[in-house]
Amino acid sequence: SKSVYGLAACLGITMGCGLGMVPLLWYDPDAHRLHVLFNELDKDGSGDLDMDEINEAFQRANVYMTMQELSVLFAEFDTEAPFGKLDFQEFQAMFKKRTREMQSKFMAAHNIET
Repeated sequence: SKSVYGLAACLGITMGCGLGMVPLLWYDPDAHRLHVLFNELDKDGSGDLDMDEINEAFQRANVYMTMQELSVLFAEFDTEAPFGKLDFQEFQAMFKKRTREMQSKFMAAHNIET
């Protein structure tokens, strides 16, 4: 009877630890950091980023865009209502594309083959 309780305790602890690790299978640290950045940029707490918030974000990264360039950017990535604001998924798509573009330009500028 003690061995049954001991076995059950070991099995319970093992199952508990295993189940506790399951959420980590879907944890993406890059997506988490991007979500933290998104929330920091969302100055008004609306859950969306407007042109002023995006412009400020680019300026903080020393990237200066005209309103026309911002409009083109929004036209490409602002695909769902409310229009004129980027939600997290739209921001994530923009961020990934811009990151790839910047990496490509850096590689080309330094004659590094991909």
